[in-house]
Amino acid sequence: KLVWEDVTSTYKLSRGELPLDVSAFERHLGGFCFGHTVTQQDSRQKVGTLRFVLERPPMEPWPSTGKLFLLALDDQDSHWKSLRAAWNASEGLKKLRFANTVKEIDMEQCSNLTARALLIDIAITEKFYRHWHLVLVARDLPASGNNRTMLRYVIVGFQALSSWGEGVFTPSVCPK
Repeated sequence: KLVWEDVTSTYKLSRGELPLDVSAFERHLGGFCFGHTVTQQDSRQKVGTLRFVLERPPMEPWPSTGKLFLLALDDQDSHWKSLRAAWNASEGLKKLRFANTVKEIDMEQCSNLTARALLIDIAITEKFYRHWHLVLVARDLPASGNNRTMLRYVIVGFQALSSWGEGVFTPSVCPK
């Protein structure tokens, strides 16, 4: 069992698979609503954590080349709303400019890892109730030609108030 298989209902989850039969893709993974700090003076206090876990299939190596970029975007006009408006018009790497946070995974550096899972945490500090979206951009992966070879991912929102899945660009209002 991996870390996320025993989480309780206080955490919000989203899961999916990423194909390795193409060398590039952009995928909206879903997201979470987070609360806010109690006072404006506590604006640097963490209110939650976004966790991204990437798992390779058993007995399969990690891709040997390419890069994955994990983007975290809050719902402000200059971040998610701008990216959503330009989603079909902007090529993958141009999407990075809209993100609050970008985490790069260089697959060449991971190619010799024996671990089956990579874990990335992003701390959320917030003054308001906000939606946070996760987008994954892949470039220069070695296309396997085998559409059965997939990487699995799980995203977890610790202390999240709600969640939505892949491709939901306009989620419902954050609960308060």
